[in-house]
Amino acid sequence: MCGRKPRCAGFTLLELLVAAMLTILLTMIVAQAWRHLSVGLADSAARTRCGQELRLALNSLSRDLGIAVAATPLEAGRILLCLDGGDEPNGLADWAEPDESVEYVLRGGHLLRRQTQTGQEFVVAADVGDFAIRNIGGTVELTLRVQRGAVQRQASLTWSPP
Repeated sequence: MCGRKPRCAGFTLLELLVAAMLTILLTMIVAQAWRHLSVGLADSAARTRCGQELRLALNSLSRDLGIAVAATPLEAGRILLCLDGGDEPNGLADWAEPDESVEYVLRGGHLLRRQTQTGQEFVVAADVGDFAIRNIGGTVELTLRVQRGAVQRQASLTWSPP
């Protein structure tokens, strides 16, 4: 035996204080790093979402405009397309069977596609800030702007009668 009194097992108050301070310091560093990382992640997610929504809208519009024989701008954010149909498409806008009429309309930040004969309607793209339609001497120019937070993307399509 060394002649000293045996010490009780445990930590001293000073050791506990140092451990608590180190834990608080480490937590503050991690919180700051996470804050900076999460801003970048949110921005990246917004950019990706804008790109996806714009691509969905452009794909749907391109598909319908590719077979359209007539396009009529109705009012702000609304256009009516006549899609040539039937077994033997005639290349004329009949606006009746077997042709199909499709309307694109911007409502509540969503671009909707509606088949006028059946009334079937579905959302083509969300987060749409603007859907502008201009008729320039028979040529129709469609401009679509998608916005999510501070991020926005814009694209234009031009259609002319066949």
